[in-house]
Amino acid sequence: MRKQSVNTEYVTRSENCIQAITDLLCNAKSKMVTVEFTKSDGARRTINGMINTTAKGMTYNPFERGLIPVNENIIVRNEYGQCKTVLTQFRMINLCTVSRIAFNKKVYEFIN
Repeated sequence: MRKQSVNTEYVTRSENCIQAITDLLCNAKSKMVTVEFTKSDGARRTINGMINTTAKGMTYNPFERGLIPVNENIIVRNEYGQCKTVLTQFRMINLCTVSRIAFNKKVYEFIN
């Protein structure tokens, strides 16, 4: 079995960096993403899901406002260890509270 390498980049939380990350998310080959962030009540949360680049039905572009629209996959394992997606839920994540984003074999760790 071949080991896959993952590139980790440490980035500061600046306006130019956030814009660069949103551009990367919009133009990503893979739409699967893992995002770790802090919720408004202070709890840490990790979401695995798909980037919703079209954001149909919205009157504004969420990427221009520093938000990531994600369809979160709710996964259940059966007794044989197989995973199945049973539900997807729409979420909006603020890039100002994100601490880690992983997609396309790259991990972006935000430092203050």
